[in-house]
Amino acid sequence: MRRWLVLGSVFLFAFAACGGTAVVEAEGTGGSGGTGSSSSTASTASTASGTSTGQTSSSTSASSGGGGGLSCDRTNDGFELLVESADGSQLGCGVTGASAGSVDVSGAVVEVSDGVFVIDACPPGANCAPQLTKIQANAAGFFPYLWPGLFVRVQVVVDQPWGCEQRIVVRNLPTWAGQPNPYEAQERLFFAAADGVASSLADSPVAVEAVPLGCAGAPYADDYLLRFTNVANPAQQLELLMGQEDYMPAENHYWWARNLRSFETGADDDYWNWSYWITTMDLDG
Repeated sequence: MRRWLVLGSVFLFAFAACGGTAVVEAEGTGGSGGTGSSSSTASTASTASGTSTGQTSSSTSASSGGGGGLSCDRTNDGFELLVESADGSQLGCGVTGASAGSVDVSGAVVEVSDGVFVIDACPPGANCAPQLTKIQANAAGFFPYLWPGLFVRVQVVVDQPWGCEQRIVVRNLPTWAGQPNPYEAQERLFFAAADGVASSLADSPVAVEAVPLGCAGAPYADDYLLRFTNVANPAQQLELLMGQEDYMPAENHYWWARNLRSFETGADDDYWNWSYWITTMDLDG
């Protein structure tokens, strides 16, 4: 089975000066694969509850608010998504004239290339023509952990209340149409992502929450960190400032996440500055 080797990381536990709150710091973390020039500097992000998590900040631009410090640095990356279903319909915020809609398809991965993967919904052994769904997914630092032959379920929801919100979850199917998955026998998340909204789909194994940082600015404006929580084990959490990426443990593997952007400008009808991705990785062997 294909596996990624997780680079060795050492977690150092310390107590914050205020209230003895535990701080978890990961060596060798930080964003990679972003666009433009960036600098990485250690910083501490204070959450609304008073806890803090040591992170490595990698950002390309800073907000002008009076909050100061790296916690108020701002990035403006996004997650691009286009779904082309077997019936020829297209779904995604970048599709001209597209309306809101959803896709929920199970099948076998038949193609994986740079930023593109294709699912065939014709079950194994069935007498049917290929029923192909093509998904294009691109973002800074993003690489989907998929390969041909896997059985997966793909869920996509696109909403257009005023701007556009899109979310995708891709997970493993241990069995499909009565056949065992030839490569992966356990239930697991392969990747999830969103743009325009700071949340995940309702039954996603990872919950996403925006936490305000209290950066000064226009009324209703603020910068946020994103908190990723393992729904099966809520004690497992990861908090990321904009431009940061890092990993968190999950059952028998790891999740790797990136906060692409998470801020509010305070301008009218400008509520869509949210984006992230989270993907999976394994220990070698």
